Amino acid sequence: MSNKRNFLIYDLETSGLDPEKGAEIVQIGAMALKYSDYSVHECGSFEIVIKPENPDKADDQAIRVIGNELWTKANDDGVHPKTALRKFYKYIDDLNWSGKYWSAPIRVGFNNNSFDDRFLEFYMRKHKLIGQKKDDQPWSYFSMDLFPLMFSLFGRDELKNNKLDTFANMLGLARSGDTHDAMEDVEITAKIFQRYMKFSSLQMRPRLKIKGDEDA
Repeated sequence: MSNKRNFLIYDLETSGLDPEKGAEIVQIGAMALKYSDYSVHECGSFEIVIKPENPDKADDQAIRVIGNELWTKANDDGVHPKTALRKFYKYIDDLNWSGKYWSAPIRVGFNNNSFDDRFLEFYMRKHKLIGQKKDDQPWSYFSMDLFPLMFSLFGRDELKNNKLDTFANMLGLARSGDTHDAMEDVEITAKIFQRYMKFSSLQMRPRLKIKGDEDA
């Protein structure tokens, strides 16, 4: 048995901060990376815009963050939430090479532990895509959040804030516009994750012993 798991880099754009108060998922963006070398998985990327069922409950500030263009597209052409989430479930499940819980992919995001994971699980349960039987979640029981990592590496009093944009700018990964787009955030997050994981792997890899190395 192997516990090798692929990585699911994902991001949500929402109409507010609290799903229990009517805030909904408006857009899902995701990218799959391989366990072996953190390169892009054959499954590629996933993106979908979702039609809100309760647009009247949207928060004005949240709409300013995602922009009127995305909000209009979601209302006019978005996919029904259950259909969208079912498609996303299948995308995640396809990353599980054994089909068993011990090889389910690991979710990776920025501030996902306190935000995106909570939204995703709330609406997956609401539409009865998870929570119906034991181990029916398509992802691993744990996830990786890059926010505490970036804060521990770069968080200083002189930073404007601790948002993804701020850290991305420091690393030369600035977004293309002022409004948020889930797929663009995923691409930025994936690049940060790849850099960190590759660097960590090199630092932690045991030094190979070769002839004459003892005298080096």
